[in-house]
Amino acid sequence: MVPSSADAPSCAISLVPVKLTNIPAEVDLIADAQLLLERSLLWRPARFADSIQLFHEQRPAESCGSWHCVVTRFDKREVSFSKLWEKLGQNRMVNQKRIIPGLEKLERIEYISDSQSIWTLFYDSPPPLSPRVFTILQYARMVDYSTHRRTGIIISLPIDVFSSKSRKNAAEMEARGVKGRYACVEHVKEIDGGNAIEWRRVATVDFGGLVPKFFADRELPEKMFDETLHAILWLKQHAARCM
Repeated sequence: MVPSSADAPSCAISLVPVKLTNIPAEVDLIADAQLLLERSLLWRPARFADSIQLFHEQRPAESCGSWHCVVTRFDKREVSFSKLWEKLGQNRMVNQKRIIPGLEKLERIEYISDSQSIWTLFYDSPPPLSPRVFTILQYARMVDYSTHRRTGIIISLPIDVFSSKSRKNAAEMEARGVKGRYACVEHVKEIDGGNAIEWRRVATVDFGGLVPKFFADRELPEKMFDETLHAILWLKQHAARCM
């Protein structure tokens, strides 16, 4: 059942940094991600262009911020589910610089498991922003559902790598710069009997520094839209070269 937009949102997936010593269990991450994805079905549409739909929800809780959602669909003849999941799920960070404009450098700080790793990302942001650093816990895996075919989920959460004195290497490897915080859930699933694939991204951001929240709320939707458009072109071009 899709929850009412009036339901109190859970902030387990939020801009509050995860402690290195208290990483959520996989079952909790998936459950919270599913709730957020379901809520996004009720958000108001803000823009539709170039086969990309943009939705928005204003959330009052300070730690949760404003959330935005971008949805696009692929015909399986353009990009197969296997290829899409390979690029977005299995090898996401390897391909991140190809699909995210402005990302100058990224490095894996710590490998946790085949589905979880910690990464630090350095963005050369355009004025008036100075370069930003985002350090995230990324979780990606295929999820079994009975209601439709193959499904993959990717969760990115801000993480505090200075929260553990016994893992100093993680803190030392973090990129230097103004720290921002970013939380995102991405859902890749087969639809229409397996003939199409939907890619849904739900995200919120705090750019850090002296940047006010209204600026982040204004900039993130357009940034997500542009990133998705750039990714679509790259994915289709790559798929065409592999045919």
